[in-house]
Amino acid sequence: MKLLFLGVFTALSCLANAQTPTAASIRGSVNEEKNTPVESASIALIRGKDTAAYKMTASDKSGKFIFESIPAGNYHIQITAVGYELSSVTNFSVTAGQQNLNLPAILIKKESTELQAVAIVGKKSFIEQKADRTVVNVDASPTSAGATAMDILEKSPGVSVDKDGNISLKGKQGVTVMIDDKPTYMTAAQLASYLKSLPASALDQLEIMTNPSAKYDAAGNSGIINIKTKKNKTKGFNGSLSLTQTQSKYGKPQSSLNMNYRTGKANFFFNGGFNRWKGWHDLDINRKYLNVGDKQVNSIFTQHTHMEYSSPQFNIKAGMDYFLNDKTTIGFVVSGYQSSDKNTSASYITLKDANNVTDSLVNTFGNTSGKWQSASANLNFRRKFDSLGTEITADADYVRYNSMNDQHYLNTTFDPGMQPIEETVLTGNLPSVIDIYSFKTDYTHPFKKDLKLEAGLKTSYVATDNQANYFNVENDVNVPDTTKSNYFVYHENINAGYINLSKKYKKWSFQLGLRVENTNYSGHQFGNKFTVNNNDSAFTKSYVSAFPTAYVSYQLNDNNSFNVNFGRRIDRPDYGSLNPFLFFLDQYTY
Repeated sequence: MKLLFLGVFTALSCLANAQTPTAASIRGSVNEEKNTPVESASIALIRGKDTAAYKMTASDKSGKFIFESIPAGNYHIQITAVGYELSSVTNFSVTAGQQNLNLPAILIKKESTELQAVAIVGKKSFIEQKADRTVVNVDASPTSAGATAMDILEKSPGVSVDKDGNISLKGKQGVTVMIDDKPTYMTAAQLASYLKSLPASALDQLEIMTNPSAKYDAAGNSGIINIKTKKNKTKGFNGSLSLTQTQSKYGKPQSSLNMNYRTGKANFFFNGGFNRWKGWHDLDINRKYLNVGDKQVNSIFTQHTHMEYSSPQFNIKAGMDYFLNDKTTIGFVVSGYQSSDKNTSASYITLKDANNVTDSLVNTFGNTSGKWQSASANLNFRRKFDSLGTEITADADYVRYNSMNDQHYLNTTFDPGMQPIEETVLTGNLPSVIDIYSFKTDYTHPFKKDLKLEAGLKTSYVATDNQANYFNVENDVNVPDTTKSNYFVYHENINAGYINLSKKYKKWSFQLGLRVENTNYSGHQFGNKFTVNNNDSAFTKSYVSAFPTAYVSYQLNDNNSFNVNFGRRIDRPDYGSLNPFLFFLDQYTY
């Protein structure tokens, strides 16, 4: 049985790799009838008989587009562009194992309408391509109705989301996700839970940056996704209420409320959302363990696990902007989020010898429940100096995360005749608190002849308190499991300054930036009072790093441009990962 424990990570890794389907890249181009490329056309990839887009992107200046990491299946494409008729491509298929699919050029026709009256209507494209980022205008797509922020992310160009909610950009994981230019400081699981609770109706834009400028924090080698929420500018009172019910095996109710009241001097806003997720999945694991010498099978392990989970989630955001005059605005924003998770699992394990004869059986029933809460407050200031765009902004933020996770696992071992041999109980209690304080100020000054200067300062302080307390229950008494329990406290201070200079000259565009960060951190791993040595350990570190960025662009003609960019960044773990804990299915698999 000890061999079973040693092989768990290898077995699970092989299982994960075996279940990962090969994904393909789909390439194509959009042209007018005279084969002139069409720029910024919105291309929707639709799967099977669905009516909603599976993925969306936009054509570049040469009319070309690409969808990456597309699994096998049947698809068709719909193309929309301002001034052109709606066009679609008939069904095509991506086969298993296929890596590339090149579609023939797609021709679209200009709209021909009889002029009855003149009306000027401003409408944004769903996707806009800019020099340093891709912008997704959420309201520009009708499929955004009733969707969540996670749904919009999944459709966005270059973004992939796996079944566990992990977000990757251009195939790279560890993306930094910001909301209104502020880091979320969440673990991948917490972020996925939050984005599923955030209604798309509360979003204005997504900014996708694969190589962010020096203005942004240096952390994150995979790029930044900045989610910008709405602030209504219409005077008076207005609002919207959305109620959605999605039904599969389990129902998923979802609701959101957006309200805004604007007077001559003040603007008040409120966003709230609620949803409830419920789901299940089955996991089958088969393991064969070999002798070290002759590599012959010495034991066989089979397992079937059924898991069910549910998660009601609620979020609110409220604030006010006060206009001191035409050039000066002060405001505050408060927000909160709560998620209550419940997970149950039932594992049925059979242990056999090399001759496939059952040695013993193990049944494991697990229950985990968790509550994750966050609260934040922001004070902000903005001062405009002229009509050219010279301004200074300042933000002071406080964020607090509080989570609790309780685990309970009952393991019962039986002989081949299903007579009980042994029963063990493991419980876990895992509280975590994170406090974050930050202040930043940014200055922008456009000069004549397309020259612009940006500069800013930022300081942040983080304190985390993470515990992982595990117990074996013996005769109804909790006995500490010292092999799994630990307690870790961490403090971090980062001070940063940056400067960006950009210039346009004829067909050339240049941007140079430098960010300097001073990082100071300390950690304390507390000793375990139940062990003999009870060893504490602590560390401190302080260093300064420079992060340069450079962008050069040359516009050859209306249809072709050349771009080169360079940037240096750093990876930092999320704060919840600094003291990771184990999530069990049973005594052999975690």
